[in-house]
Amino acid sequence: MSQADVPQPGPGQVRIRVRAVAVNPVDAKIRSGLMDGVFPVRFPVLPGFDVAGVVDAAGEGASETVGAEVFGVAAAGGYAEYALLDHPVAKPPTVSFENAAAVVTVGEAAFRALKHLGLKPGQTLLILGSGRQRRHHRRPARRPPGHRRHRDGGRGRPRAAGRARRDRRPLWG
Repeated sequence: MSQADVPQPGPGQVRIRVRAVAVNPVDAKIRSGLMDGVFPVRFPVLPGFDVAGVVDAAGEGASETVGAEVFGVAAAGGYAEYALLDHPVAKPPTVSFENAAAVVTVGEAAFRALKHLGLKPGQTLLILGSGRQRRHHRRPARRPPGHRRHRDGGRGRPRAAGRARRDRRPLWG
């Protein structure tokens, strides 16, 4: 690990104090050299693109002001205390810094896919599998495979015959 200089924002850029950063598969590919034709790097390199934080300095003509909560793609080196953003997006107050950082790459991918599809007003897009993936991946951590809550009441022992089940929550929710 080495100490990096605090970056100074150029015209149109903002510097943020990073509050959250997302780790994406492309970060690992860049570090390993698999993306050398697209993202050539010279080591040591400070990786990370998807960041969220609070603006602490703004270059001339920047779209955001000091103190604004923003997220976006870091110009370089998002895995740091400070990062530069060329195109910051205002973070909604109801969205956490972690969720804001996590939506950058996946949001851009979704936008590109929708743009590629060329949907017109009034057309319908059916998205299958959305929202269940996170719950599916949590399942093994929450309850061992094969554990059946509906048979033993979640207490690890058989339920008394005829006793009403008080816990009506979904099995995996």
